[in-house]
Amino acid sequence: MNEFLNETPYIKDLIKYAKEKIIPFQCPGHKAGKAYHKTYKSILRKNLFEIETNEIPLIDTFQNPQKSLKISQDLMSKAYNTYKCYYIVGGSTISNHISIISSVCEKDKIVIPRNSHKSIFSGLILSGANPIFVYPNYDYEFNIDKNIEFEKIKEVVEKNDVSAVVITHPTYYGLSADIQKIAEYLHKKSVLLIVDQAWGSHFRFHPFFPTCSTQTPAHIIVMSPHKTLFAFTQSSILHLNHSILNNFEYLVPKINQTVLMLNSTSPSPLLFASLDYTQYMLNNHVNVFERLVEITNYTIKKIKQIDEEIIFPNDDKTKIVLNLSKYGLSGYELEQILVSKYRIQVEMSDLFNILILLTVGDRYKQVKFFINAIREIVHELKMGTIKPNSVIRKISEYPDWPSLAISPRQAYISRTREIPINQSIGKISAEIVTTYPPGIPILIPGEVITKQIADYILCEIELGTKITGINNIKERKIRVVDV
Repeated sequence: MNEFLNETPYIKDLIKYAKEKIIPFQCPGHKAGKAYHKTYKSILRKNLFEIETNEIPLIDTFQNPQKSLKISQDLMSKAYNTYKCYYIVGGSTISNHISIISSVCEKDKIVIPRNSHKSIFSGLILSGANPIFVYPNYDYEFNIDKNIEFEKIKEVVEKNDVSAVVITHPTYYGLSADIQKIAEYLHKKSVLLIVDQAWGSHFRFHPFFPTCSTQTPAHIIVMSPHKTLFAFTQSSILHLNHSILNNFEYLVPKINQTVLMLNSTSPSPLLFASLDYTQYMLNNHVNVFERLVEITNYTIKKIKQIDEEIIFPNDDKTKIVLNLSKYGLSGYELEQILVSKYRIQVEMSDLFNILILLTVGDRYKQVKFFINAIREIVHELKMGTIKPNSVIRKISEYPDWPSLAISPRQAYISRTREIPINQSIGKISAEIVTTYPPGIPILIPGEVITKQIADYILCEIELGTKITGINNIKERKIRVVDV
């Protein structure tokens, strides 16, 4: 067995992770199967390899669903009361690409919040559309971008011939938009609204949560039920709302074609099975959200008793954001302490914060263990037994947004060259550079690199964080447009 594992390094790591009994406060939302009924877990375990098959007429085919898959997708639409939905197995990254490519063409103007997920910007590059960026306000206490306000959207739409608008609802940090107001306004203006609701697939099923986009005139809604619900990783839902039939019915066949173009022609039945289970739970057992709400309120209450200043006051309370900067501890350090000492894996850490995700798969036992861990860490910080490495003294806040010099697509297809990051100031980036998670780009193709941004990227690299998008990170070089 050991010889086999030594020759299969990825499987070896997965087995090691399983044996560690890590407490998952990250997605997938089923939390190692805790959200699944025993009967369904037994079915999956017993038939794993048999049901891991290709598309065959005996079951149904994604390219032309007529039987069980069509019924399941229709039932998912019923749960959310949408006109139509597609099961997408490339994650919400592919759903965002489909939404943008289907909706805007080269030179069309599309409004995009600059703190959107990187998949929005890659979809923008693929479409060739021209972005109009709107910039969020900033929370200086927690160093978190806020969501985009209705007034900023309205101002841009009134001044420009806009074809579409993208809204993230909620942000990674659980901040919602005034989605009802934005959707109603854009629908009246005949401007297409795409909502990246990847982190809010649970919204529709309890009044404790923010408004679900499917309950508004929003036209296209993207969700990731693997993040907060029952589906397996990489499962996504692409919803077409009833409102799309009013002004944009002509887009429906194009969206259908783009779905077939970008979704895999060999989709995994295991992912479809998990989506089928998700629709079943949403149509028949929404009472599971009562426990989630209770656990969420309990967690917030107990953390505030430790220190009410360390918890971020967001809108989707199931995303618990903690900031121990007042004690000198960075989010990266806090994540490392939690996983090494307590075997707790958080959903995300950034320079200042950590985020844990509470879902339908969480139970009181694990939540209490997490709360006790935070209590101990805060106590040790006060006593001086934990020594922060002073990272957050080097960077007090994130850099300002860069200016866009040329379109992202133009930068992407241009001739490029590679230069040291510390010599790139004033140059035009040809790469999408992010820390992942959360996946909000520091730079996108077409933006001008500032000294503040170059210094920040180099600092993140030195910290060993999850910088992605730089082709030659080892030599600290970045690709820029060769002008």
